[in-house]
Amino acid sequence: MTGTVIPLPPREWKPTADQKRAIRAYCARVEGKRPMQVVICPGWRVNKADDTRPACLNLLRLSDRADWGDTDLHDVGAWSDLDQGVRLDRKGRALIDLYIYGRDATADRGDLLGNAQVYVDQIDGQTRITGFAATCHPYEQANV
Repeated sequence: MTGTVIPLPPREWKPTADQKRAIRAYCARVEGKRPMQVVICPGWRVNKADDTRPACLNLLRLSDRADWGDTDLHDVGAWSDLDQGVRLDRKGRALIDLYIYGRDATADRGDLLGNAQVYVDQIDGQTRITGFAATCHPYEQANV
């Protein structure tokens, strides 16, 4: 018996150095800053209606609603949390909520400037950033 093997999407995404530069550049640009002037922290979120779902970075694994109204911020993580990998949904997608802070004089996290989202999907068998959005800013297509 012969057949076509359909590969399953990957289970997690670890952004490449180029993808991390693109995220940092976008977040800085929407806040009118240079990349080294911002600190970016991913939001660990929980589902308010279902406490059996653990906190996670990927809203698509957590929320049953397009507006994420059933989620709440649990904790603000560190930029390095992305290096540990973001669990993808069954289709190999992710939606990550990021909090953008100014960098203060001690190189630590300063005041909250805003937040942005990163959209990740499967394109030609690879996990890629497919778009960005930011609070009070229009959706932008990524060229990453």
